[in-house]
Amino acid sequence: MPVVGDHDSKNEVKQHIRKFFPERDCCTMVRPVVNENNLQSLDSINMEELRPEFVEQVYFLRKKVLHAMKPKMINNVPMDGATWIALAQQYIEAINGGTVPSIESSWTYIC
Repeated sequence: MPVVGDHDSKNEVKQHIRKFFPERDCCTMVRPVVNENNLQSLDSINMEELRPEFVEQVYFLRKKVLHAMKPKMINNVPMDGATWIALAQQYIEAINGGTVPSIESSWTYIC
């Protein structure tokens, strides 16, 4: 049974995501492989072994990210890939640790 505080924490995370990322877009993708056991070893699977639908969706997403999206800005500073990854890791650690990620303190840490 979920803990009441757990529900509140998840709602707070959702509110922060909506606040700091007002423009969002999502895409769904099929599983990259049919065989469930192969999901654990995707890094060693050749591109030809992946489902064609998945490969097509990956190319579409890549094109969308590279051409249609504007860089995320924090304090008027554009985020590069390394900064974005470091920030995402901070958020993941906070969420996995049961806390709400602090955008400001994470950004300060990254800087």
